[in-house]
Formats: sequence, C-alpha cells, structure tokens
Amino acid sequence: MTKRLEIDDALYERAANQCPTYLSTTGFINLILDQGLAGGARLIEPSRDRQPDERGEGSISTSSITSNKRTNTKKVNVSIAQHEDLIREFWKGKGGAKSETAWKLLMTELEKLQSAHGDMVVKEQLLLAINGKWKGVSASRYEQFKAPKGNTPQEQPNNHPAARVFTAADFDTPNPNNPLKELF
Repeated sequence: MTKRLEIDDALYERAANQCPTYLSTTGFINLILDQGLAGGARLIEPSRDRQPDERGEGSISTSSITSNKRTNTKKVNVSIAQHEDLIREFWKGKGGAKSETAWKLLMTELEKLQSAHGDMVVKEQLLLAINGKWKGVSASRYEQFKAPKGNTPQEQPNNHPAARVFTAADFDTPNPNNPLKELF
C-alpha cells in the first residue's frame, strides 16, 4: 500500500543529488529507508515538549542510528604483538568461523611458529594466509609442507632403454644381442 509523505525540500534535494541514474528518487529514498531500518537504525520517539514545526503539522522528529557492529576486543598475545596489524588484517578477511575458540587457536599456532621458526616465518605465513584467504594458520601444516633446507635429493639417472637417445651411428654397428639376427 502506497502512502504519501511530506519530505523537507532540502532533504529531498540531498537524496536526489545522490540518487543513481537507474533508480527513481522515490525508489532511492525507499531503498535508503529500508536499508537503514534493516541495518539496525531505530527511530527515537519525539519529545512531547517540542514546538510544532513551521508548517504547524506536528512535532519535529529526530532519529538516531545505532551501530550493531562489535568493536574488535580480541587481545593479541604479547609474544606476537609485533605482527598485530597482519593478524587483524588476516582475521578480517579470514573464511570460516570467527569464534573466541578460533581466535585462541590462531594465537596458539602463531606462537608455536614463532618459537620454532622465528618472526620471519610468522610474517610470511600471515601474508600467505591473507593473500590466499586461508581459514587458519597451522604450525604442523607449515612443517609438513615447508621446503627442505640444503640437502635436496639428487635426481636419479634414468637407465630405462626407452630413455636412451638413438643416433644414426647406433644403426651402423650391429647389436650382438639382437635375437632377430639369426632370422635374417
């Protein structure tokens, strides 16, 4: 059901100036109002002691928008405090659960990495986690998949006959072990 409302001229002009071209001004104002109310905005009752507005049509109402966002109160452990900015950035973009338990697990795993491998590895893992949108950082996974230091195994030579390169000189000398030699 459609209702006609009076909107202050200055407020209407502000809305019309910000309205995208693909929406009508009425549609834009309805969208803003709907998003504001769905996002936690609440209207405060006007006080009864206010004077009627200049048109004489009732009290001037006030509104207040309250934010439902929680402030980031999670504490970073002192031993890894130098990486706090990276930790917060990772936590903001991380997939998966963002519970208190997940936070404690992240702090524990980062401390394990730092004590075993140092600050550079912690920084490297956090940067990889941020860019890779990981769900978490794990010391055991790092140790499982890290590149080995120094002693890389030598590549074994391939002695299979199919890997041998034949040249024209190989055909000039007969093979004494050829079983077809007797037939021809």
